[in-house]
Amino acid sequence: IDYKSGRRSLPLADVYHGLALQLPLYLAVAVAGAPQWLGRPAQPAGAYYLPLAEPIVDDPGDGDKADRRRLAAAKLAGLTVRDAAVIRAMDRRIAGWSEIVQAGLSDRTGEPFQDDRVAPLPDLEALLAFARARAAQLAGAILAGRVAAHPYRRADGSVPCGSCPFGSVCRFEGRFGWHRELPSLGPDDVWQRVRAGRQQEAGDLPRPLPGGDDR
Repeated sequence: IDYKSGRRSLPLADVYHGLALQLPLYLAVAVAGAPQWLGRPAQPAGAYYLPLAEPIVDDPGDGDKADRRRLAAAKLAGLTVRDAAVIRAMDRRIAGWSEIVQAGLSDRTGEPFQDDRVAPLPDLEALLAFARARAAQLAGAILAGRVAAHPYRRADGSVPCGSCPFGSVCRFEGRFGWHRELPSLGPDDVWQRVRAGRQQEAGDLPRPLPGGDDR
């Protein structure tokens, strides 16, 4: 669990592009270190963001309804392994969709509902291996001196510069600068690439600026 001051989701495309590696890396390290800290090997069950601030619900007329709305507002957001026993262990009162994690069980079959945030164990393990490889790829680029101000731009046109406090230092030219264009990927696209062990295209990584040194 990664505690956050506010609500946050885990778009799979952000993991693929290296923009949201922290949570899967936490889980990867926990699994890798399980023989030491747990005394036995372990399998990944889930990785989640949890808001620290308790939600405020204004519904004085119905305490049970208010509790359910509070639970919904504080629901763990992330990825869960596709295993009915694991999901039941996370939410012992589950009936249909869980109020605690982004997963659900069919009342008829008892099996997990199909959802992009619920992954079979091999897929979840592949994602953790992918995140570790992606982190190593990015670290290698930094060690090679690739530290140019070269922010990304998503397919919807969004860029990270609006929330960055270092604009006066990097002197990036904003919307007129040369961005790394990130392709739009749906969850199915990401899972297919992760299963194939496919890393990012060259355009997804910072690279030397045209005609100059990027150091």
